[in-house]
Amino acid sequence: MKTSLFSLILIALFSFQMPAQEPSLSATGFTLVNADTDEGLFELTDGMQIDIDKLPTLNLDIRANTTTDVESVRLSISSSGSTNVLNNTRTESLIPYAFFQDLPVGDYMGATFFGGAYFTISASPYSLDNLGGIEGLPLELTFELADYCTQATERSDVFVTPADCNGEGGRAEVFTTLSLSDEDAPYWEKTGGRDYFRSHEPGTYEVTIGNEPGCTVTLEYTIGIDPNNCPDPNDFSLRINTGGSEIDYNGETFVADAYFDTGTTLGRP
Repeated sequence: MKTSLFSLILIALFSFQMPAQEPSLSATGFTLVNADTDEGLFELTDGMQIDIDKLPTLNLDIRANTTTDVESVRLSISSSGSTNVLNNTRTESLIPYAFFQDLPVGDYMGATFFGGAYFTISASPYSLDNLGGIEGLPLELTFELADYCTQATERSDVFVTPADCNGEGGRAEVFTTLSLSDEDAPYWEKTGGRDYFRSHEPGTYEVTIGNEPGCTVTLEYTIGIDPNNCPDPNDFSLRINTGGSEIDYNGETFVADAYFDTGTTLGRP
């Protein structure tokens, strides 16, 4: 009798199952999609920075991911930080929940994205088609498409030091976060950081910054002559030796205060 009772208890314990948890009506995430190939690239997260040079295309779409009990989603996207604008709001009642429509189903239409901008996206799920029924838990995040190449080339610059009257001392210094081109790099020396410098005679020159296709800029610069870095023709010392009390120099006549035969130095400031 004890054995039978023990067996019944074990059977009851192992037969007991927790009731399946019902899915929660919510948006769970966003996937960036290559609209050329309809391939999901990666999950988006709040605050994510994405280098557009690392993307296979800028023809992109975004898929909202939800729990299985969602029947429709209100999707919204807005951009900021750029003169370009990408704003869109739409309702999706068929999976996949695409921000820019998929037609036929699964063939993403996409939109042309751009760098140097922030994009805020949101998805509000509903329990019935066409935003009917109960509104579930929405999700919103902001990500950045950064055009690091454009930013780096725009911030690159050349600073020059003019030569003196003798054409000496001219110098150019490149300030950049990029490398110099393979053609220019051998002629420049690196400073302690990532900047470069070289000496120049007076003249006009070019340097190409950037060593990757589509990520270069050619800057022109001129090494001039600093007129304030020349010897003053009136700043000299003159020694009058024996043989006369005056001498002509540079269109002027210099006369000693007294005739002498030992020589002295007259200073002309």
